[in-house]
Amino acid sequence: PGIDVEVMYNLQMAWYLHQTYVHLLYDRRKKDFWVLLLHHFITLALLMLSLFVGYYRIGLLVLFAHDPCDIFLEMGKMTNYLHLYW
Repeated sequence: PGIDVEVMYNLQMAWYLHQTYVHLLYDRRKKDFWVLLLHHFITLALLMLSLFVGYYRIGLLVLFAHDPCDIFLEMGKMTNYLHLYW
């Protein structure tokens, strides 16, 4: 792969490792704790597997599918916590 793909993989895997660490040790245990932890583990596993096997396009699809969804997930959680329903 090109250097850009390797940098993107390393940044994203570092981000998801950090999120897993913070989620395990610092976040309050809410209803969605295990679901979010599973989300981080699955994303890391898919990225590492696609990197080790050499399926870089699959890994990039994982990134482009997971990252935009995180924005809407967090927005939905914030509206739920603040009781801002439409």
